[in-house]
Amino acid sequence: MDNIYIIGDIAGQYDALMRIIARLPVDAHIISVGDTVDRGPKSFEVVEYFLKNPQHTVLLGNHEHMMLTHITRSSYYERDCWLWNGGGKTYESFLQNGVDLMNEEQAKPYINWILGLPVTYMSEDLFVSHAPYGGWMESIGMGPDGYSGYTLEDSIIWNRNPPDPMHGMFQVFGHNSHVGLKTYHDPLGEPYAMCTDASRDGVLTAVHFPSLVVVQEHF
Repeated sequence: MDNIYIIGDIAGQYDALMRIIARLPVDAHIISVGDTVDRGPKSFEVVEYFLKNPQHTVLLGNHEHMMLTHITRSSYYERDCWLWNGGGKTYESFLQNGVDLMNEEQAKPYINWILGLPVTYMSEDLFVSHAPYGGWMESIGMGPDGYSGYTLEDSIIWNRNPPDPMHGMFQVFGHNSHVGLKTYHDPLGEPYAMCTDASRDGVLTAVHFPSLVVVQEHF
């Protein structure tokens, strides 16, 4: 697939997302690494954009997962964990647009949307996930072709460890805002992974694959 652009954690920053998209080719295939919601002011608009443009790919991030468990009243996380982590902004954004996420009927389309989000995107030479594949994940026998030994939610959407090389596949991820925009190189100097989460610097990032050309917009 040509014109792939992987976009880092959007975090409710709809205006920056639209400015990024306006700079991309009209046939660009966008892959969001997840965390489309929370913290920013327009999570509703971000979600609606992707619902109306299913040609793009959105992966599951930890913030979508916290949102899902909150509005379905799951006990996976401590109660109100989502709200403490920026979910309050998302709840307000949806309310302002006439959707009460704690109303089961109104929330149903968004619950179904989150439930349908894939965890990874893979092609012959590209692997995209929300958090990096590497570190302790590898030590417990987890791999991109299957998962075992740990829950999925505690691994590929939460891992904070650096990425490991993936034998011919370039890895792109977000989640690690403490790292920011960073390219990882092997001992021979060849790039093998990139973190796209520059949200801590107030910047939304898209990277073209395979050229690794970066497009950025401030929030």
